[in-house]
Amino acid sequence: MGLHWVYDQDELGSKLKETERINEPEFFPPVDSFYKHPQGEFTPYGHELMAHLNFLAEMAKQADKRDNIDGDALAKYLSVYFKTQAHKGHYLNKASKAVLQNVQEGKQYPETGHPSDAEAGAFAKAPALVAVFTGPQLISNMETTVKVVMKNEAAAQAGVAAAAILEKVVSGMSVKEAIRWSLQESSPLSQTCKLQIEEAMAVQVANFSTTVQNMGLSCGLPESLQLALLGAVTYQDYSRAIRINIVAGGDNASRSILLGSLLAAQFGLGAIPEGWRAKTTHYVEAERLIDEILAAKAQKATVPVVTMAAL
Repeated sequence: MGLHWVYDQDELGSKLKETERINEPEFFPPVDSFYKHPQGEFTPYGHELMAHLNFLAEMAKQADKRDNIDGDALAKYLSVYFKTQAHKGHYLNKASKAVLQNVQEGKQYPETGHPSDAEAGAFAKAPALVAVFTGPQLISNMETTVKVVMKNEAAAQAGVAAAAILEKVVSGMSVKEAIRWSLQESSPLSQTCKLQIEEAMAVQVANFSTTVQNMGLSCGLPESLQLALLGAVTYQDYSRAIRINIVAGGDNASRSILLGSLLAAQFGLGAIPEGWRAKTTHYVEAERLIDEILAAKAQKATVPVVTMAAL
């Protein structure tokens, strides 16, 4: 989190060299000018992901509401959460601000989301949804979840793509196999997303920082999604991939959520260094929520198997 949204790669590299942390950039003291959370605290993406986990854990306990996310209910839940975050001085992106304002003005889903914002937050929610849903339910609920905050097809399609690929990895495919599956005609991804992913997979990565610089450091879509997938395919090792992605700078946090989820889902909880888990402020809370969700889902015949390793 400490090196999130540092867009000058030379500056980022200098800070790491000065502190002799070039090979251990994780849990770096906060340097971002947008926000400064304590070391080990989540980024704004992580806080929003936790809000969704809390919402889904409550939803899973209600037998009559387990299958489909109510857009209005989620929008109202998030607006309360975002208001609390704002009062704490935490950073809110424009999509979060839009939900807060639109709900306060009495608007209902699907009018709660930002009409044009299409950024990485769209796919950063995927791990929470994959913990609860599978198949067509996952696709429809992911689309609803994204459109609660970003009311446009580009964002929704990116969210669906990330969730669908992650689900396949959780189900036993490797990351590479899941991406190949996603490009098949029968997959639920839009043709636009398939072309974007195919384009990303054609990139030859000699140095990930250079690739990120060339494709785009920001949170914008489709580049942030493309780079997260490319990083997971290129570096088949959880801690190495996360570190290389951090050093690449820019919106490394959103990329880390997806590439980290994919690699942890493929290689298991043991892929995440125990020391990292211990230093993550809300790790225990997130694990508890996942356990609650799985316990509730165990009452149904089909249970998606996902753990904190995929988050």
